[in-house]
Amino acid sequence: MVQLQRFWSRLSVSRKLGFILTSVVLLLALFAGTLLVTAATALSRDVYLPSNLQAIHNLLTTPAVTRALMENPDSAKETLRAATRYPLVAVIGLYRPDGSLYAGFSHSSEDAVPDRLTHARQQQPLNDALLEPVNMLSGTQPWHLYISAVSTLPPVFYQRMILATLLLFGCFIGLVLLSMQLTRRNITRPVQHLIKTARRIPKEGCYAQRAKISSEDELGDLCRSFNHMLDHIQARDRQLTSIKAYLNAIIDSMPSAIVAVDKDYNITRWNREAAAMTNTPRHQALQKPLQDMLTFIEPCMPAIAEAFSDHAIHQEQKVAATLQGNATYLDITIYPMSGPAGDDVVIRIDDVTRRLKMEEIMVQSEKMMSVGGLAAGMAHEINNPLGAIIQGIQTVQRRLSLDLEANREVADALELDLQTVNQYLQQRGITRFIGNIQDAGIRASSIVSNMLQFSRSSDRRLQPCNLTELVERTIEIASTDFELRPELDFHQLKITCDLDTTLPPIYCIQAEIQQVLLNLLKNAAQAIQQRSGTETDIAYQGLITITTRKIGERVMISVEDNGAGMSEDIKKRIFEPFYTTKDVGMGTGLGLSVSYFIITNNHKGSMFVSSQSGQGSCFTLKLPMGTTAAPSRL
Repeated sequence: MVQLQRFWSRLSVSRKLGFILTSVVLLLALFAGTLLVTAATALSRDVYLPSNLQAIHNLLTTPAVTRALMENPDSAKETLRAATRYPLVAVIGLYRPDGSLYAGFSHSSEDAVPDRLTHARQQQPLNDALLEPVNMLSGTQPWHLYISAVSTLPPVFYQRMILATLLLFGCFIGLVLLSMQLTRRNITRPVQHLIKTARRIPKEGCYAQRAKISSEDELGDLCRSFNHMLDHIQARDRQLTSIKAYLNAIIDSMPSAIVAVDKDYNITRWNREAAAMTNTPRHQALQKPLQDMLTFIEPCMPAIAEAFSDHAIHQEQKVAATLQGNATYLDITIYPMSGPAGDDVVIRIDDVTRRLKMEEIMVQSEKMMSVGGLAAGMAHEINNPLGAIIQGIQTVQRRLSLDLEANREVADALELDLQTVNQYLQQRGITRFIGNIQDAGIRASSIVSNMLQFSRSSDRRLQPCNLTELVERTIEIASTDFELRPELDFHQLKITCDLDTTLPPIYCIQAEIQQVLLNLLKNAAQAIQQRSGTETDIAYQGLITITTRKIGERVMISVEDNGAGMSEDIKKRIFEPFYTTKDVGMGTGLGLSVSYFIITNNHKGSMFVSSQSGQGSCFTLKLPMGTTAAPSRL
């Protein structure tokens, strides 16, 4: 019974309706056929059979037949035999007035003719028997004619009834099939179409589909209501999709990496910055363990656990990490998610490496400004005795000159031959020594003047500058600096200049351009020194070439060397703050980054490098010739 109920529950509505309709129709057909047979049998027995028996009786009681019956019993028997040829008559008998049998005939021994009238009278109440008096002779007592019908209907009757029943069943089956077809077309198919549409929507995730309205009845109203519901769902889905896309765009646009984890520490949210920071796409990170995707998060796991338990915000600052092969410092903020998804924890990761480096640059810049101020003060103090020395040397040269009358008068008064004294000084080299002292003093004074001009960085305005003179002064400062540094042998370097003297004045901050050129010359000298330490060719000569040209509305300055050069990996990071390939104590990694900042930010120019390992490098600066104001320095 249970299995039958399960089987019935699995059937479709159309099959259930077809089964129920077929069952009802078959029962109705069976009932109608039975009722038809019963009615036909009753009608035949109760109406047609008595009428037929009465018709036979009337036929036998006609005068002509009566005379034939009265001739003799044998003749009467033959006449009765002829009457029994009618298929409904089974027994027929004629009785005398005294009740004895005069003549009779029956078709079978089972239906024998009653031998007495009394016996025949016992069959009279039945519908299939007739006993009527017959006046055979006038003036005599009446005779009686007994006619009994066949107890069963003839076979043709049953054949006809079976045929009629079969036709009735056929008509009912046709009606069932027609009803099932109409049901399938008007009820089942619309319902199945509605079911398929409802199943297809969540499967495909498309709410633009609609049910087809094929009628104006209740199913049509159901389809309209279903489509109306889909309209609302589609509008709500578009709204939710728009809100979701907007929120995702906000999260993905954030410069911080946003990662959300559930209580099992599996990742549920991974924005674009997190994917870029770890080089891991979103689909590869979702539902993965947090520690597998962010290996640097291990020191923060206790704070994440506390955020789950106490629902408080926790911060971890300057967490050291290695991302894509680079040393990085991160600020990590951990806070519980509010709202319906309150069981998750959000982790915000900010890369503060650049900020920390900029802070160090600012500190270093302050130190350099202090050193520059100290150098300016020392230059002022040195300039005073240098002036006295140069002035004293010039006075000595004038007091030894033969052209001054005062010198000759004093020499004559002392009986001293001034010309002999000058010859003595020349032969002993004293005059040459005095000239060398004067040259050295003038050179030292020029160096101090250049240092003073270089250190005067308080004026931030762009001013016209002769680029050729600026380059020459910078080379002079660099030459002096190289002579004072034992690691940079100036005598092994050759500096050549290819300067365009026809360049118009450019607007720049001279001290900053000098700073950039000095950094480039220093790096070129160190690259040459590095190559000379590994060069097997004894004829190798370090060469630095400075070139200036006008290119359109810009001025190009290039500093090229034939030093050690650099690889592609180093060239990609050469302008990063604190990135250096030099030994500890030889460089801070700030020279080129500050130079890049000065050229691109303060002067709105461009700076790039071309280099080949083992062949040398060429740094190219392009400066506009306009008067665009420079921003304040870090």
